[in-house]
Amino acid sequence: MLFLVCSDKGKDKDYVPEDDSEDESADGDDDDDEDELEEDEELVGREATHTPNVDYDKEDPPMTEGSTYPNMKEFKVALCMHAIQCEFEFKTARSGPHRFIAYCSRKQTDKCPWRIYASSTVDRSSVVVRKNPFAHDCFSTRRKKKGEECN
Repeated sequence: MLFLVCSDKGKDKDYVPEDDSEDESADGDDDDDEDELEEDEELVGREATHTPNVDYDKEDPPMTEGSTYPNMKEFKVALCMHAIQCEFEFKTARSGPHRFIAYCSRKQTDKCPWRIYASSTVDRSSVVVRKNPFAHDCFSTRRKKKGEECN
């Protein structure tokens, strides 16, 4: 949106419109103004945000290498949803605005090798799962009886 500042406020005071009619809608000129307003309204929400449209299953988000998320906050929410779906717990090793490293909370007791590393892309427009080398095959205390595995 472009705004111009004009210091000469008296410049158009002698302007007389060609049509003295006060009802502009009667002569049809109002349609052009409405079209311009609609175009301006369309442009308001379309400013460049440099954030790609990243879609993923929010109920059971993928945590495979290469999975992409719009930002770090959404990645963390997705990881929590993934942990809920697969019934495991994780601990955060490192967390920052552009990187996140987590590991299984049962790393010490069950020797679970599961870990995940995600970081921002070079242009900081999204977050990508960089490493998730091991399947999560240990059992949390809540699902010991079920014997399920989750990747």
